[in-house]
Amino acid sequence: MNEYYHDDRPEAGLEEEAFLKSVSEPDTPENVTGEDEPLPKGKSARRSFYSGFFDWADSLVVTVFCIVLIFTFVVRLVGVDGSSMRETLHDQDRLFISGLFYTPSVGDIVVVSRDYLVLDSQHRTSNKPIIKRVVAVAGQQVDIREEQNGEYAFYIDGVKQQENYIKEPMRKYYTKTVEFPYTVSDGCVFVMGDNRNDSHDSRAYDVGEIDNRYILGRVVLRVFPFDKIGDPDNE
Repeated sequence: MNEYYHDDRPEAGLEEEAFLKSVSEPDTPENVTGEDEPLPKGKSARRSFYSGFFDWADSLVVTVFCIVLIFTFVVRLVGVDGSSMRETLHDQDRLFISGLFYTPSVGDIVVVSRDYLVLDSQHRTSNKPIIKRVVAVAGQQVDIREEQNGEYAFYIDGVKQQENYIKEPMRKYYTKTVEFPYTVSDGCVFVMGDNRNDSHDSRAYDVGEIDNRYILGRVVLRVFPFDKIGDPDNE
């Protein structure tokens, strides 16, 4: 026969209550409130500084990366060296050029990089980029004819061109030129400087027509001098 005993001591009820409470509520340190304690003033300031610094550094890296991408694939900054494009462009002008998705058109001002002879006594070869204007594209026939007044006129497909952008009428004529009339080959352009009497360009046999692959880009904006910012052809 089983016998059940009931402990009617006051302490027994308290012990049972404590036991049940311990089972239903896990032990939690008395100093834990569920919220972060405020950091000391010095540590808080350092954390704020480092957080702000890394945010700034992250923004700087992204900005620099974007700038590099833009100047690598979209635009380049170039400077004019010489007088062959006067009066449209002048020595030391600064320009943005772009070759992205570019297809040459007559009238474009372009920067070209290719080997050509330097007209001096040493007959050196240079690959310094040159800046010229596209005056004819593939399939067009170019010709230079002497006029009665001793000046030379430029023709495309038998039509005399009215070139308002040139510095002055063409009077100087190369002794060693390509043979005119000249038909521009596929994938090439014919370029000349706006200062026709002081420009080493496609008229000269050592330059000739320019393969489109040597065109670095078209001038899209003049950025210096500041009082001439804009499209050089629309001043």
